[in-house]
Amino acid sequence: MIHKFSRYERKILLTQEQKLHIQAFLEKHMLYDMYSKDGIPYQIYNYYLDTNDYEIIRHSLSKPTYKHKIRMRYYDDSHADNKQVFLEIKSKMNRLVNKRRIQLDLLEANNYLLNQEKPTLNDYISEQIFKEIDYLIHATQVSPKTYIQYERIAYEDPKSDLRITLDSNLLYQSIGQNNQLIGDKLELIPPEYYLMEIKSAQNFPLWLVNYLTSQSLFSHSFSKYGSAFQHYIQGGSIDDLTIYNKVY
Repeated sequence: MIHKFSRYERKILLTQEQKLHIQAFLEKHMLYDMYSKDGIPYQIYNYYLDTNDYEIIRHSLSKPTYKHKIRMRYYDDSHADNKQVFLEIKSKMNRLVNKRRIQLDLLEANNYLLNQEKPTLNDYISEQIFKEIDYLIHATQVSPKTYIQYERIAYEDPKSDLRITLDSNLLYQSIGQNNQLIGDKLELIPPEYYLMEIKSAQNFPLWLVNYLTSQSLFSHSFSKYGSAFQHYIQGGSIDDLTIYNKVY
């Protein structure tokens, strides 16, 4: 398991037509990753931690030089105690994104988040990352507040670390006591839109830059958790996407 990495990320909202066009293009240059066999999407589930007044996401949306988020992520929607989850810190300094994560059983993760029971870790790197996570959680008094799930198709470049993902069916729910989901699932973006993320620690290859320019596809700021906060937690609606992200 990769415990940590650094990379630059660009995000672009796509229409259905743009998504189909860029998929045909990417299939000429990249491969599906191991989880997107034959182009079939896989699910991602996230629990974002925050304070009672959502200080973490409020700070993030103010576009500071440095910001971070803490989340629990998993890829298996079963409720088995031994299913694998990741406890992560995702931070951003200027444009560089850093991620550090540890892998736990669901039971261990819940015992830690709900009861402050320290998990058993078997390697030095995991121990060090856990200390950072544990410090931030206790220093900022955060707990799971917001649940976000979505489907993803991912591409990887066999010649570099370039990774491109296409996310769809982004849904949000609030989290109550004991990490229980409450309320209905709500759409984060209209279903006819897709979120493309381009990720690499290096400069993007020229073939990709030329394609994006030719299609007038330019990156802009978009945060899944930030959108949940702006659209719903503050009392807005899905229509606010046109205000915050200039999608018409």
